[in-house]
Amino acid sequence: MLFSWIVTIEQVPERLIAVLGDLVSNWWFTVLLLNVLLLIMGCVLEGLGIMILMVPVLKPIAEAAGIDLVHLGVFMVVNLMIGTVTPPVGVLLYVACDITRCSLDEIVRAVLPFLVPLVAGLLITAFVPATVLWLPALLLG
Repeated sequence: MLFSWIVTIEQVPERLIAVLGDLVSNWWFTVLLLNVLLLIMGCVLEGLGIMILMVPVLKPIAEAAGIDLVHLGVFMVVNLMIGTVTPPVGVLLYVACDITRCSLDEIVRAVLPFLVPLVAGLLITAFVPATVLWLPALLLG
C-alpha cells in the first residue's frame, strides 16, 4: 500500500507516459514491451508481489495505449504464470522438486520443452485480444 501511495503521489504513471510519448501510443509496441517487462520480472520475483507493485503503474500506461484492462489482466497473469516455472526463482520448480524428489536440474530439463508452447500461447493471448475478450463481450453485450 505504501508503494501504491508513493506511485500515486509522485505521479509515476503520468511521468512514464510523458517520457515514453509516441511509444505508448503504438499498441503493438506497448504490448510487446509490457510482455517482455513482465516476463523478466516474473523470472526473478513472485507473481503477487509483481501485481501489487506494477498494476498501479501499468494501468494508466495500458489505458493510454488503448489496451483493454481485462486483456491487460489476462496477459499479465499468463506472463506471471510462465515466470513461476522459469529459473532462477521459479517457485513451482522447487515445489515440483519437493513433490517428485528430483533435482532442480532434472525438473528444469523436463520443463524447458513446455516453455515454447507456453510462450506461443502468451503471444496469442497478448496480440489477439479477441481470444481473451470474446467471453466478456458475449456475457456483457
